[in-house]
Amino acid sequence: MKKEVLIFFPEDFVAYSPTLLSLKEELEPFFKVRIIVPLKNSHEHENIENVEVDYFDYKNLSAWEKIFILSGFLLQYLNPLSAYKFSYEQLKKSYRFKRVVKKEASDIDKKIVIAVDFVFLYLTCKYLDKVNFLSLEVNDKDLLFFKKTDIGKIASVIIQ
Repeated sequence: MKKEVLIFFPEDFVAYSPTLLSLKEELEPFFKVRIIVPLKNSHEHENIENVEVDYFDYKNLSAWEKIFILSGFLLQYLNPLSAYKFSYEQLKKSYRFKRVVKKEASDIDKKIVIAVDFVFLYLTCKYLDKVNFLSLEVNDKDLLFFKKTDIGKIASVIIQ
């Protein structure tokens, strides 16, 4: 049985990332590859031929989840040391992403994890001990996440 590679991609435009699609194509002879992506709109997403994409819904939250996330959103503005403020949408996505990572971590020794871009690298490193990193682009906001990331958990770096 092939070892599984999980690629956590931060946006739902997988079909428009030739780097990611090429990486998947190169890995497939040796691994079972799954791409895990946040779903922005349950009715609008790209179906990609021969690409298994698992979408996780971060829009449909219970009332308690919304209250919890909203309180985190408001509390970040009380911290004068916080250089970057998450949007409400980013907090919802990271909350659901945490659940996805924890679910996948149940048998993580049988999987290879690749986090795409700095936000998902930061979030994945919070919950897993070993993460591979694919950097597609870098902007100033991303560097704030990199500074908070435990770089000892990064197994390898792939730069576009």
